[in-house]
Amino acid sequence: MATTLQSIAQNAAADAVVGLLNGGTVQFRAAAEAVVGTVGLGTPAFGAAVAGSATMNATTPDAAATGGPVTHAVFRTAAAAEVFRVTVTDTGGGGDIILTELNFTGSELRLDSFSYTQPAG
Repeated sequence: MATTLQSIAQNAAADAVVGLLNGGTVQFRAAAEAVVGTVGLGTPAFGAAVAGSATMNATTPDAAATGGPVTHAVFRTAAAAEVFRVTVTDTGGGGDIILTELNFTGSELRLDSFSYTQPAG
């Protein structure tokens, strides 16, 4: 029998994961792992989870991102430990994060919204 989390457990699990990100960063990287830009996360980084989903609070953009194309993002703790990775695409690409541009030449890289969802099963 497969394990299925109830909403109370989904919320607790999501809050535990995103709690690791307080004061952390999101590194946007190219396929070869080169860091294109880094966005700062607040404290708290996310609001409390509802129905297993936690919404990211305001971030600090990278004013001079350089390189690309961005293919993925790495969410890291304040001590730089990796917590999880997500895909990044432009509009219509179906990534976990959608950016309007993937190549940067000293331009601003912003992350305005993201939600972490803890699956029920």
